[in-house]
Amino acid sequence: MLTKEFTKMLLDDPVSLLDTKIDVIIDLCKKHQVTNLLEIGSFAGGSAYKIAKALSNVKITSIDINEFDGYFNDPGNVHILEMLYERYKPNIIYPDTMLEIQDLYNKSISNLKIKQCELYHLDITPFDLIIVDGDHRGNIVEQELEFIFNNKNECIIIIDDIGYPPFSIKKSVENFCSKYNLEVNYTYPRYESSTSQIENDIAIIVYSNV
Repeated sequence: MLTKEFTKMLLDDPVSLLDTKIDVIIDLCKKHQVTNLLEIGSFAGGSAYKIAKALSNVKITSIDINEFDGYFNDPGNVHILEMLYERYKPNIIYPDTMLEIQDLYNKSISNLKIKQCELYHLDITPFDLIIVDGDHRGNIVEQELEFIFNNKNECIIIIDDIGYPPFSIKKSVENFCSKYNLEVNYTYPRYESSTSQIENDIAIIVYSNV
């Protein structure tokens, strides 16, 4: 059970790993008049909650497979767990806490729905913008992009962490775009091919195959 103090902290400072990119997403939604957004990879749901608060006229759906036991035991995620501890101490976030936090955000705002779901079991036709931020393996990202492209005629796709693990997501995005002759743009921070500092970049694809 989340304490009253912790609940207030979570609402004032939502648990989000997209913090630095929220403004880019909000700007894209406004520019393209997005009305229905899908996030693949809820984590605790804080990113979707922040977007929903900023865009009250946009319906937000966020999905995750919620395998938090494995996530918390993965040595590659230690730095994220340490960040969460520092950010929310003295409260400690455990795997079970993540589901409680998702539920908190779900109940706190009317235009947000967070649910446990696989992308491939979802009808994606209503969504104008899709954030791909779940499984970070390059081959899985490419499969997700294929699924989106083959089931949605027009869409804006945002792919997060294109340099994690090093360059595999970026390569998958470029393979996908090359296959279908799509343009991809990189942002935040500005992509520079001469540097390796692209882990936190996002790739943006806007397409119509009608």
